[in-house]
Amino acid sequence: MLKRTFWYIFLRPSRSFFILFMYFSLGSFMLLGLKWNSSAEAELEYARNKWGLKAIIQVNAKSLFEAKANSKSGKNPPQTGHFNESSSNSSYERFLPSQIATLSMKMADDVSNLPEVKSAQYTSIINVVGKGISPVTPAGRDKSKLETTEGIKKPQFQLMGVLKSEVLDAFKSNINILISGSDISPADLNTNNAIIEHGLADKNHLKIGDTFELESIDGNRTKSFIVSGIFISGVPQNSGLAGDLSFLSDKNRIFTSVTAMSELSGGFVENPIVDKAIFTLKNPDSYEQFRIKAMEKGINLFFYDIYKDDTQFKAVSYQLKKAISIGTILTLSTFIGLFLFTTLLLLAIRKKRSEEIQTLLLFGESNRNIFTQLLLEWMILIVIGFALAIIISPIALDKISYILKEIFFLIQENSTNNIHQSGNSYADVLSKFTQMETVLFDLDLKPNFYDQMGVTLIGLFLSVNAAVLTLLKVLRMSKRNLLMDSDLEESI
Repeated sequence: MLKRTFWYIFLRPSRSFFILFMYFSLGSFMLLGLKWNSSAEAELEYARNKWGLKAIIQVNAKSLFEAKANSKSGKNPPQTGHFNESSSNSSYERFLPSQIATLSMKMADDVSNLPEVKSAQYTSIINVVGKGISPVTPAGRDKSKLETTEGIKKPQFQLMGVLKSEVLDAFKSNINILISGSDISPADLNTNNAIIEHGLADKNHLKIGDTFELESIDGNRTKSFIVSGIFISGVPQNSGLAGDLSFLSDKNRIFTSVTAMSELSGGFVENPIVDKAIFTLKNPDSYEQFRIKAMEKGINLFFYDIYKDDTQFKAVSYQLKKAISIGTILTLSTFIGLFLFTTLLLLAIRKKRSEEIQTLLLFGESNRNIFTQLLLEWMILIVIGFALAIIISPIALDKISYILKEIFFLIQENSTNNIHQSGNSYADVLSKFTQMETVLFDLDLKPNFYDQMGVTLIGLFLSVNAAVLTLLKVLRMSKRNLLMDSDLEESI
């Protein structure tokens, strides 16, 4: 039986090679699908940990609007534990909404100490003008004179006070890339450090350590800043309406500490007011518990909003979930293809070798031996095909993954090195690779031992079952029936 098995395999090497190649291909696709799925799921878990769930606290805008309306109608303003006294309280017409409730850094710090909080970020934004520093504007729109309306100057820059710039979404997703200097961190509190965009630095001939001045739009306050970092923004300069409003451009956004921004806006430096406090939670399921504890810390829901933001994770997970769907479809299609290929090919071979099977039965060979021979012939080819897939495919998949990543990093590096080219050209190239689709480049396609074992076991299970179901007819063939059929044919 063993001699007949190997004799049949080597009798027609082209047919055996075709079967080996088909099982090698099917095994490789199975390996790719399984690894694609496991890698995408690992990336999804990594993205969940990286972006986390953000809980945001800020002053309730509706309450402020109602407070302003009440103050103008002569009603007493509502009091809160965080109400700021004003020297003009006797005049309700001059009562400001910001005097109803404020979110101070001290209040935000108290909430950040909750056990549910992984990290905290505070942001405040004001519009300012430059003194001796010009904003980046689209070609042909650069204006030499600073426009002023009723003593209020037209904003040129957006100054953003932060606690940590590196955890801002724009920096975490590589839309903004720091190319020199250092990020804004808690160590920069009570300093004049600021990071600016490369185009702004290039236009005003600024480098690390240089100083520049910004002024409030009412002209009452001026503050000097030190360039502590330079970043590149992947957002192109807007040529529409925002092109006329330079402060809306990411090229003219300047990041500094919340204390430095508060000093320029006329707030308290020791305990600055922040527009928004963003807390990344350790566990997304702890959001409701965080809300309750934040309210216990004095965050009254009448005056403050508490809401969650999962935008970044949803953007990343959308692409990863699509990748998982692709891997699942590929894997299931390969499973079905493997089963059908084995069944159909064995049916054809069994039909073609029916005379050989009948002859062996007539010469006294048992059904079981013939069944075992046919199954063994097939299993040898299947095992060799899957073995080749397990040995060769990891090398090929690793090379494919390496080539994809090298292409991505090469294009990104070339884009970064060519920052002196036109802003639109650079931004167009970089923006294509800072979208969330780039997470697919991070998928590790190199299979591990468990992936290889999974392919072997699943592939053998499907192939053996298909072969057994197809060859069961051999076990039911009767020598007596064959003789009767032979006698019948002779009589006819």
